[in-house]
Amino acid sequence: HVQIFPLLCAVCQLTLAFPTQTASSYDGVKRLQVNIPHSGTLFASLGSSVTIPCSVSMSSESPSTYSASIEPRIKWSVVSEEVETQILVVRGQRVKVNELYRERVALLNYTSSPDDLSLWLKDLRSSDSGHYRCEAQQGLEDASDLVQLKVKGTQFKCPGKVVMETWTMTSMTSIVM
Repeated sequence: HVQIFPLLCAVCQLTLAFPTQTASSYDGVKRLQVNIPHSGTLFASLGSSVTIPCSVSMSSESPSTYSASIEPRIKWSVVSEEVETQILVVRGQRVKVNELYRERVALLNYTSSPDDLSLWLKDLRSSDSGHYRCEAQQGLEDASDLVQLKVKGTQFKCPGKVVMETWTMTSMTSIVM
């Protein structure tokens, strides 16, 4: 003979401890959005710098209290020749930069405007060509956007020097370093 009342109490406690998601708490609508406003391919010259604009926003739907209290995790990566390389990861004031990009990258306005995730990359190399992904993660939600960067120019290696040449339709420039 089973007593139902203690069983019902246990079920009620489990329901309170692990509530199911309702239409108001999860409706399938992404609230976190990442946007790179540039359509098509970005072009930059070898040795120059480029800023890849990116922004993150929350939709007008109010986020849950839980995810609003969590600092978003921001990640920039590049996919080149089917290999993804992490460039940097930011959460709050903590920044982790890949050694390959140290001293060459920055999030220009992030500290003053946390919704501006624009990536600045200097001293461009041919190996910097690829598809750049800006990704934000907050709580269980994540969003990303992608843009292609093509670095133009040719780099020749001379003994003890690096020569970079950049061509345009009307001129040719050589820089010996």
